[in-house]
Amino acid sequence: MNPKTNISTPQHTWSDAHGVIYSQDLIRLISAGNKAQVKNYTAIYPANTISEGAFAFSCSLKHINPQGRVDYIAPHAATEMASVGKAVEEFGLIKQEPAYLGKSHVTENDDVATVDKVWDNLFEGFHNSKHELYELKHLFADFYERWKRPMPNGGKIENLTLYSNRIEQFSEASFMFCTRLLTATLPDVTNVIDDYAFAGCIHLKSVSIPDRLLTLGNGAFLFCTDLENIDLGKQLLTISPSAFYHCTSLQNVYLPPKLQSIGSRAFASCHALKSLQLPETVESIGHAAFDWCRSLKSVYLPDSLKSIGDWAFSSCSKLDSISIPDNITVVERGVFADCTALKTLKLPACLETIKESAFRCCESLTTIELPETLTALEQGAFEHCTGLRNIVFPEKLSRITGNPFPDNAGLTVDTSKNPHFHFENGALYTADRKKLIAYTGTDSHFIVPEHVEEIGDYAFFGNATLTTINLGKVQTIGKRAFAWNKELKAVQIPNSVKTMGDHAFEDCKELVEFSFPEQMEKIPEGTLSGCNSLQRIQFPSDVTTVGDYAFSYTGIRNLAFPESVTRLGKDCLRDCRNLTEITLPCSIHTIDNGAFCGCRSLKEVVLPDSLVHLSGYLFFCCKSLEMVVLPKSLCGMERSTFDECPKLSALAVDPTELDTFKTQFPELVDKFVAQ
Repeated sequence: MNPKTNISTPQHTWSDAHGVIYSQDLIRLISAGNKAQVKNYTAIYPANTISEGAFAFSCSLKHINPQGRVDYIAPHAATEMASVGKAVEEFGLIKQEPAYLGKSHVTENDDVATVDKVWDNLFEGFHNSKHELYELKHLFADFYERWKRPMPNGGKIENLTLYSNRIEQFSEASFMFCTRLLTATLPDVTNVIDDYAFAGCIHLKSVSIPDRLLTLGNGAFLFCTDLENIDLGKQLLTISPSAFYHCTSLQNVYLPPKLQSIGSRAFASCHALKSLQLPETVESIGHAAFDWCRSLKSVYLPDSLKSIGDWAFSSCSKLDSISIPDNITVVERGVFADCTALKTLKLPACLETIKESAFRCCESLTTIELPETLTALEQGAFEHCTGLRNIVFPEKLSRITGNPFPDNAGLTVDTSKNPHFHFENGALYTADRKKLIAYTGTDSHFIVPEHVEEIGDYAFFGNATLTTINLGKVQTIGKRAFAWNKELKAVQIPNSVKTMGDHAFEDCKELVEFSFPEQMEKIPEGTLSGCNSLQRIQFPSDVTTVGDYAFSYTGIRNLAFPESVTRLGKDCLRDCRNLTEITLPCSIHTIDNGAFCGCRSLKEVVLPDSLVHLSGYLFFCCKSLEMVVLPKSLCGMERSTFDECPKLSALAVDPTELDTFKTQFPELVDKFVAQ
């Protein structure tokens, strides 16, 4: 057993000039209590033990210094120091062999020589709620571990100085949300800062991290918004995910010379970070590691680098040049997206693939040289790179996914050295000219050549000049092929079209009418969503299914579905705020959730007798809805079906089912009427 556990108060004591009571031999500091009217106190020599409750209720005490000699602190030594404004500087935690720091019970199995814990609840009262206590593990409270929530109000610690102690590990969430903490000086022996140890310390300005730090946990300094500089020592190999996420004042980062990897979002949203010099040992940068570092102007990427995660430098809006090391064979999705100031770009000599949105909105980029090794370009790789005027395809480029150049009006593509693609009159085709991949022209009217059978995914996406288009003999229209065409007013779709991708004409704001081809049996998801000028829709005679969001947010005023329709998809007419009349045939057996949600002008609806169940939120927020005729075959409905319908006064139901529905839905009892 610990020889200092449960030591009784001696009969003979001595008091100093401040009213602090010691044992007669001056070894033990027994009590300061309310009599010690002092803000800063230094324990006298040779005291090496601080008794239980010694500083309890010492309301005026701000600073305690045991002169580095204390080797034992009893539990609750500083309980209820409610007015403590600064951290306890060197308050115990001095590990001198064999020191007992926090073991209320030492068993024969304990390794006394390695005991490095402090008493549970030692600093109870550093926060406002005395009932929610710290649970001390390696250092201070692992409050989050015990209570599964941050410490209320973050305590009152302002300055933490522990340099002369021998604490090797800071536990998970040990100082999480200590919102008054300003500075932290960590012991030289510390090698682990666990997950979220200082997360949410929003006023922490400086941290002294020892050179021997080996582990920096996930989110260790997450949301430390006042932190300005950080030196990560000499031994750290990995910066864990979100370690410095949203440290918005962080200006300077000194990285360890042996650093090998930077985790996902490690420095994301560090808005003040201006430059970055990665050591020559770094091999990987994780997902969104420097996302939204909007002051970052220069970055040095070492030759050792083997991978850069997707969106790693996205939205670094001041980054003006980048040289990607030659070990990189794939530029991942969105790596430099929205780097609007990027002017100079050097691609690696062995590059094989540029993935989706890799350089999206790099609008200052005027020239780019694609390496001869490049074999694949993906959707939106150079989307809205409005400064680009010409790009040369290398010979080995053979695979293009979607449209690499949406919203790039005026761009020309040199395919003279490439046998797989052909560029003509503002359009990029496959070599056989059967598929139109991308349109970069500036004409207001375009006729698709008759040899074209397929309009590729995103082919005309974001075009700002087209007003009309003739699709010739096209058989297939790809996903989002004409989405976000701001000026498109008329589309001639031939009956040769057999398939149409999802969201094909989404957000064509000027489109007034639309005719589907006769062979189409299913209207795809989101086909005309957001076409808020749309007034007329002509359906194919054999259509059976209307996809999710197909006509959501359109300007349609009345709509009659053909007798062939059996299913209306989720939110298919969501927020059609001008819709006043709708005709639903008896062929419909399923109407999915929220189909008429937000149709604020709809006053009366007759539901077909083919329906047996009404889905959730079907008429949610139909503010003008007054009457709904329910199907005779209706067996049930969701409680949310008519939520937020303030004018609804009548739900007409078959007389034989009237009592059943009144019992099942008492909240609607006054609205049910026999039809």
